[in-house]
Amino acid sequence: CVRKDFRGRQDIRYIKKTMHTRLTKDEFAEMVEEIRRNNCIRMATPFDEASVEWIDRLDIELIKIASCSAADHPLLQQIVQSYRPVVASTAGLDGPNLDHLVSLLEHHNRSFAIMHCVAIYPTPNDQLRLSQIDFLRTRYRGVPIGFSTHESPDALTPIVAAVAKGATATITSISEKGRTGASGRI
Repeated sequence: CVRKDFRGRQDIRYIKKTMHTRLTKDEFAEMVEEIRRNNCIRMATPFDEASVEWIDRLDIELIKIASCSAADHPLLQQIVQSYRPVVASTAGLDGPNLDHLVSLLEHHNRSFAIMHCVAIYPTPNDQLRLSQIDFLRTRYRGVPIGFSTHESPDALTPIVAAVAKGATATITSISEKGRTGASGRI
C-alpha cells in the first residue's frame, strides 16, 4: 500500500510503480498461500500501518523495512508491535537514521538483521560497496548483517562475495517475470 496522501504523486517514481503493480488483497493472499504451499519463507515490505496489519493476518513470517521507511515513525511503531522478525535495508540510510532504527529494534527486543544494499537497479559489480558489510559488522556487533541485491537471480558472484565478507543472509529482489526490483526472496 501507499499512504493516501502520496497516492497521486508523480514526482516519486516508486509511487507510480507501486500503484501500477499492486495486487488486490485476494491476489496477495493467493500469492502468499502459493509461497506457503511451496515451503518457502514469506516476507513482505509494508509502506503503511494497514499493510503491517495485513502481514499479521496472513501470518507472513518476516517484515522487511525499506530504507525509505526507516524514518517513518508510525510505521516503525506498528512493525515493532507485530512481533515478527525484521530485515532492514540500508540502501538510502545515513548513519544517524540507521543507528536510530537499530536502537528502536533492540529496545523492543525484535529479532532483526541489517541488509547492506545499494540503491542502483541492477547494481554493477564495481558499485556493490561490499566493504560496507565489514563496517556494519563492526558498528553493530552481534547483529546479523546480510546483503540485499538487485541483480539477476543467476548472478551469483555478488552473493558469494558478500558471504565471503561475512554476510549471514541474502535477499535477491526479483519480479514475477524475472526482472529485478519488484519483490524479494530470502
